[in-house]
Order: sequence, then C-alpha cells, then structure tokens
Amino acid sequence: MATRRDSRAVNRWELAPPYRGSLLAAGVGGPITGHGALLGIIDDPFENWAQAQSQTIRDHVWEWYRTTFRTRVWEEGAIVLVCTRWHADDLAGRLLQAQAEAWTVLRLPALAEDQATRDANDAYLGLPTGQPEPLGRAPGSR
Repeated sequence: MATRRDSRAVNRWELAPPYRGSLLAAGVGGPITGHGALLGIIDDPFENWAQAQSQTIRDHVWEWYRTTFRTRVWEEGAIVLVCTRWHADDLAGRLLQAQAEAWTVLRLPALAEDQATRDANDAYLGLPTGQPEPLGRAPGSR
C-alpha cells in the first residue's frame, strides 16, 4: 500500500491504486465541511491543560464535535477519540455522559496505578471501577 505520488500533502493524501481511501487532517474548527469519513479520528481536541480548564473552549469543542465532526462520519462509520483527560467535562466526559453505551473506553495512564488509585481515577472520570490494569503492568511501571 502506498500514497499517490501527486497526493502527499501533510494534511491531505490519497492511497495509490488498486486501493481506495484518503486522509484529511484538520484541527478543531478546521475545514472538514464537504468531506465524509468511514473512520474519524480525533487526537487531543485540547492543546493543553489550560484549554481544558476553560468552559468556553470545552463548549466550543463540544459544539464542533456535534455540529461539524460527527455529521461528517458516515452512518456505518466509527470514531476514535485519543486524548489526555484533563477535565471531567471534556469531550470524552460529555460523550460518556450522553451515550456511555456507545463507547468503549481504554484508559492507559503513563504509569500503571495500584487498584485503589485506578478506581479513584476511574470514578472521577465517570468510568466503572474495579477494572484491572489493561496491560497487566505492575503499579508504577511504564
């Protein structure tokens, strides 16, 4: 599999035949109107901790997701959200509040937590408690 030689811009490229597909990269609020997707990936919708603490920016990200991003994903499509959880009311928090049953959460902290810490952090984030460390790491390991 390769990209087409005439289609290799960093924010837009297409696969070379015989394959079909393309990538369009844009930030929150970026130009995606007019494009559809079978797979939509959101990678860190907040640039930093300070943005995530702002009610105004959290509201902006939520409205962008609802009115622009989500409407571009095809009916049988999927969405992957990769993010650092800096606030319980961030995009992931709002999605889980609105439709927890539609999402699968994989929480991978940089350092493995002991079960009590993992449960406390999961509870803070509105996730079920009692879940084991997903990679089977010992507490404190990477």
